[in-house]
Amino acid sequence: MQKWLATINESPSWVAFLLGLILALAITAVYYVTGARLAMSIFYLFPIAYVTWAVSRTTGITISLICVVVWMLADFAAGTTTDTVMFIALNESLRLVVFLVVVFILAELKRTLRREAQSARQDPLTHVANRRAFYELAAIEISRSQRTKEPFTIVFADIDNFKVVNDRYGHLTGDQVLTLTAETMKRSVRAVDIVARFGGDEFLLLLTGTDSETAQRVVERIKDDLSETAKQNGWPIRLSTGVFTYTAPPHSVDEMITRADQLMYSVKQATKNRLTELDK
Repeated sequence: MQKWLATINESPSWVAFLLGLILALAITAVYYVTGARLAMSIFYLFPIAYVTWAVSRTTGITISLICVVVWMLADFAAGTTTDTVMFIALNESLRLVVFLVVVFILAELKRTLRREAQSARQDPLTHVANRRAFYELAAIEISRSQRTKEPFTIVFADIDNFKVVNDRYGHLTGDQVLTLTAETMKRSVRAVDIVARFGGDEFLLLLTGTDSETAQRVVERIKDDLSETAKQNGWPIRLSTGVFTYTAPPHSVDEMITRADQLMYSVKQATKNRLTELDK
């Protein structure tokens, strides 16, 4: 079922619309040829549902209108309707209402499923990618790097003295620190790069097609911006980072995370004494 829905979503909009239109016309042709002896009304729901799901609610409404019009024309052409204009208008209006109800239900269902899918891959506090999403996107980047031979850089970042902030100012302030850290990272990277909250006060950056020198400039910019924010708010925090550039792709996402984590830990240990001074 999921693969079928994915196939529908991946279809170009114009292709989906064209297929829906052809299907609607084919149903009308069968309806006309059989002299309206077959109850074809339910079959119009198939092109309407398909186009609504594959394209949009607006396109579903358009197909619904087309279905009602061609259905009415088929009735006239086959000579199967003897109703007055008033009853014809009433019947077509009721048909349209039924079609539109289906369109709006499907459009809302699609919107709900999309929102839930996004929530499952997004950190609820900072609204950046979560651990699960990072693993998926990092695996894609590894595959891309294998094809293109381009380097990429992973950054493992940890907020130093985050516990001090929580203890001294409360967890709401701690949440604010996490949110501002995520926002600072997003502002400093490109749309194609990945910012993720790995857990607690740890963040991951994946800088696609980025060499070591460029990555270092990005990281320094993030640190400077975050330090300025911390200074303005009186927060005794800094960012420890492990930055590793892969010129040849690693074997797994776990391997690249572990390598960056080890580098970050080394940096954290080297600056531990300096950071302790911030607590005083």
